[in-house]
Amino acid sequence: MAVFKPAGLLSHPTADPARQDLVSWLRQAVTAEKLVMHHRLDLETSGLLVFTRSLRACAPLAQAFEQRRIHKSYLALVKGAPPRHGRIDQPLLELKGRVRADRAGKEAVTEFTRRELKGGYALLELRPLHGRKHQLRVHCKTKGWPIVGDKLYEGEPSSRLWLHAWRLQLEHPVSGQPLCLECPTSEKWPLLDGVGPDK
Repeated sequence: MAVFKPAGLLSHPTADPARQDLVSWLRQAVTAEKLVMHHRLDLETSGLLVFTRSLRACAPLAQAFEQRRIHKSYLALVKGAPPRHGRIDQPLLELKGRVRADRAGKEAVTEFTRRELKGGYALLELRPLHGRKHQLRVHCKTKGWPIVGDKLYEGEPSSRLWLHAWRLQLEHPVSGQPLCLECPTSEKWPLLDGVGPDK
């Protein structure tokens, strides 16, 4: 099951039952033998999440994520002028909820393609080869292209964090057939329509 998570909604429950989350809502709205979310998105990130609804599908999809056979693509609006394409290879270390580039950290690689460039901003397609916490946000920041709206990692102030989980390429966990899932943005995105970010 492919689901769109809007920015500002938690992916999963926390210790505070008053905070709404996607998993709790789906458990009430969807009939499933075993509903399992196989990856997560930060609170501020919008986009595509994949769930399994049966025991038969759960283990194969979990294994595919573990073996990095799922190919993810994100869209990000950044401040700066990145090259047309490239690769960021910086280990990441988490300390007290924050993440930084550090040689002592875990391996983390992100490939990117610049899709648009206008007025000091760029629209990037980001493809993480690892799934580290805040990987895309930290990699962009350390290269000097912080994601617009990223309060934690020095992004320019904006109405939201402009990071969107856009595409997943995988094999169906039961049939083995190739799947390419895409989640369009739910709002007008800067540079996608030739406009700059809000202030």
